[in-house]
Amino acid sequence: FQGIKMFYFRINKRYNDPIFDPWWEIADKNHLFALMDNGSYPTFLQDVEDLAKRYPNVSFFLDHAAQSFPVAMQYAEYAKKYPNVYLQLTYTTVPEGVIEYLVSEGLADKVMYGTDAPMRDPRPQLTWVAYSNISEEDKRKILGLNMQRVFDRVKIHQK
Repeated sequence: FQGIKMFYFRINKRYNDPIFDPWWEIADKNHLFALMDNGSYPTFLQDVEDLAKRYPNVSFFLDHAAQSFPVAMQYAEYAKKYPNVYLQLTYTTVPEGVIEYLVSEGLADKVMYGTDAPMRDPRPQLTWVAYSNISEEDKRKILGLNMQRVFDRVKIHQK
């Protein structure tokens, strides 16, 4: 167990609700990651910002960060502002040029490849990165090296 997935749509509890404090304390202590789904969550970015400040050792992944340019632009500001906030590409459709935009904003080290598999076919999501107009080095970061850096920080390792 190296991470947490929060899904507001199913639980209808804010991610920074005190009921989750024990989870976040364990995650912070062990440098875990947290996949933060924004589905139907009215105060999503405000609450992630609160958590990112309170738990600096947790790597927070903003899910569906490439679903549209407005979302990518908004999420990019948080990824620039907080060293522990990352952007995950996972989404059914990704607009042309949005990956290039995130890299041009200096975020190649904070963008994560994601698939939503097995719910979604991972091939289109892989090709969005593979055929994007960015350097091979940045593609390697997005497709695995960035996630490896997060895994390397985790203090609980599976045997």
